[in-house]
Amino acid sequence: MSAIGGKADISKAFSYSHLADYNAAGAGGSSETAQVHQTSRRCSGDVAIGGTCAAGFRFQSSQNWTHQPEQRPQRHRQRISEGAQRPWLLEGENVVIVFRWASGNQQQLPELVSELLSLRVDIIVSGTTEAILAVRRIDKTIPIVMSAISDPIGSGLIASLARPGGNTTGLTLLSTDLAAKRLQLVRELVPHVKQVAVLAYWPHQPTTLLFRETSDAAEKLGVQVHLHKAGNIDEIESAFDIMTREGAGAVIVQQNAAWSGYLKQIADLANKRRLPAVHESSDFPSAGGLASYGPSRFDLGRRAAFYVDKILKGAKPSDLPVEQPTKFELVLNRKTAKALGITVSPTLLAQADDVIE
Repeated sequence: MSAIGGKADISKAFSYSHLADYNAAGAGGSSETAQVHQTSRRCSGDVAIGGTCAAGFRFQSSQNWTHQPEQRPQRHRQRISEGAQRPWLLEGENVVIVFRWASGNQQQLPELVSELLSLRVDIIVSGTTEAILAVRRIDKTIPIVMSAISDPIGSGLIASLARPGGNTTGLTLLSTDLAAKRLQLVRELVPHVKQVAVLAYWPHQPTTLLFRETSDAAEKLGVQVHLHKAGNIDEIESAFDIMTREGAGAVIVQQNAAWSGYLKQIADLANKRRLPAVHESSDFPSAGGLASYGPSRFDLGRRAAFYVDKILKGAKPSDLPVEQPTKFELVLNRKTAKALGITVSPTLLAQADDVIE
């Protein structure tokens, strides 16, 4: 868990806390939540504003983080600090940013949510479905901003993108052609692949939608896809054994926050079996995976700050349409490609936003 502190201003003081359940060494899920609070309405003294809304703020960290400790929290804070470039939000004068990290244990979410709600905050910002659902089980009225949710409609978080209704709005990862583009990326990296495995976190609610989109794209490309569901790292390893025996020529790892701490292990399992692996998050090739293609998380973080800004100024979440991603990034790990005997075409290298040598 981490926090950003600041002294309250009498006229403008907001509190925002961010609850995150990132998977560390265990098998838990990962969830992020943040809350924003107007001190002049409900609180006095220090306040917090969190999520993806902070510019030059002081971060005070107390999270329990056991895997890649210097990378994900720092990137997350960077998204927040870059997102909230609002002259009226001044750390040390009227805002404090507070994070809560469940460190991969979703059972901690109700306790952490209760803790944050006890601070009487005004807005919660979260990047994962599980954390938002945990908040809504306890408080169905507090405004919630989604910073990166795969299937907010199917998960019951909103009624529709244009008219979300209720107390939740923000940004979705949902994009109709993403699955097709990710599968096409596999074909460009492995031109003759005939069978592609899809590795998914079985409790993740958007899995069905994501696999259906991948299956539709595979049919058009003449590729077979097989779904392999897993939970903890032992199940992930077993899934790799099965997909290897079944003759998979590559694997697509579905994005889910529960495996945030497993990315290096997943990349190692794929590379050991010489399976080219593609992911949505750019953290994956950074951890040794072959490639990633998906929405820019930094851009999503910055956009989430706009929702926080509008809600703090009086807008209702139900009146703010949910945005789909508009900026995408392709990241390639050339070192992994060489180890797998894959020659990345000059065209693909030129298209990449980042190439890890």
